Amino acid sequence: MMLSPADLHALARWDTPTICNALELVVPERRLTGFTVEQMVCVDPTLPPLVGYARTAHSRTMSEPDEEIAERRMAYHDCVAQPPGPTVDLIARREAVILEQARSAVLDIARLREATERARRLR
Repeated sequence: MMLSPADLHALARWDTPTICNALELVVPERRLTGFTVEQMVCVDPTLPPLVGYARTAHSRTMSEPDEEIAERRMAYHDCVAQPPGPTVDLIARREAVILEQARSAVLDIARLREATERARRLR
């Protein structure tokens, strides 16, 4: 669904948390989905909110790209340039995603151990 320039301009009046809170009220099934757990820092807080169509990717940043990876990166940049626009380019470091998944698994194991221990004590 493409939004009109007027719609995009109207959305730019509010920051992302305000829009997300409104969506949770209107579309409650969206709660707890589609957000990052990584820290995001605004480089220049004096700038107004940015509105656009997100183009997302994961990238390995700790190794040299082979020819196939280099071609895929160029294809991604071509995708970013395609309509609808304006576009917002969001690239997550793959290593950070893997680390977050590992942290989550460790927390799940710790919670499971706690629940098992509580169950043993209740017997």
